[in-house]
Amino acid sequence: MYGKPGVSNSGPVRAALDNLKAYTITVPVWDRAVGAGCTLKYHVVGFARIRITGYHLAGQDRISAVFLGYAVCGGGCRAAAPVDLVYLLDVSGSMGERYVGAGTKLEAAREAIRALNGWVAAQGNGSRVALMTFHGAGTGQGRPPRYPAEVRLVTGLTGDTATLEAALRQLRADGSTPTAAALVELGEWLAGVREEGRTAVVVLLSDGVPTVDLEGHGFYDRDVQAVSLYGRGGEWRTPEAVRRSGRYYPQYGEWAGEPLADTMEAVAGLRATQAGVTIHAVGVQPAWGGTFNDDVLRYVAAQGGGEYFAARDTLGLVAALQRALEGSLCSGR
Repeated sequence: MYGKPGVSNSGPVRAALDNLKAYTITVPVWDRAVGAGCTLKYHVVGFARIRITGYHLAGQDRISAVFLGYAVCGGGCRAAAPVDLVYLLDVSGSMGERYVGAGTKLEAAREAIRALNGWVAAQGNGSRVALMTFHGAGTGQGRPPRYPAEVRLVTGLTGDTATLEAALRQLRADGSTPTAAALVELGEWLAGVREEGRTAVVVLLSDGVPTVDLEGHGFYDRDVQAVSLYGRGGEWRTPEAVRRSGRYYPQYGEWAGEPLADTMEAVAGLRATQAGVTIHAVGVQPAWGGTFNDDVLRYVAAQGGGEYFAARDTLGLVAALQRALEGSLCSGR
């Protein structure tokens, strides 16, 4: 987007700003600028909803506004069929870490979901949203230690996005990551609520590898991260091969690949019993350098007939969720 040098402090500009104070407006958000003067250009990475509260153009060169959230723009198509969109959200302890564009990863996920909800509602075709969260106990219980999974249906399928967003504000990040248990419970829940003529789409958002298997056994993040789901030729390894990979845990008689293999089998089971469900995955990658091993999220998306997206900031999450849903909304696939 081209920029205009200098400050336009004219009567018509001030009148336009006064008029805009009465509205919530959508403005572009940029992350870097190149050039100068009449060649100045801004790189736009997203959009935000704001309310102008004041301006001081003479001397201070400032416009004041209240930030109301990110916005999803574009995608003017209408869905081929009503969409039932389910957010499967990781609320393990690491989702409480600081993140670019929001206070924490969890807050970034809230902003991204709010933005996408607005886009879904604008379709005006009866599409619905639901939210399911998952995390495990942070402290082991018993011997050998187990980390019980908590998979919670926060809101069922609803067209009332305000209810879902209110529930989002109450969420807290804590504990471990039982991804396999979340997929199993999701499949069981979908079996009782799916309706003919509606496109079912799941978006899994997570910031790490599964650290708890279906038996509640806990594994160190670094050990699970070290296990690859790819063979030497770039093909997917089988769950059986992955299960016997990585560090051995004598207290369980299992290897670090156990929670990964359980997740692989869980997504296969979900797709087998819920034909036609599309599963996308979004990796909430570290904001300041580094990366987590996202093999399992890529696998979930591949086996779920969806796509995998990675994001390192809030705007990246907004864009990822939009891209994940655009195909489903616009083509009904």
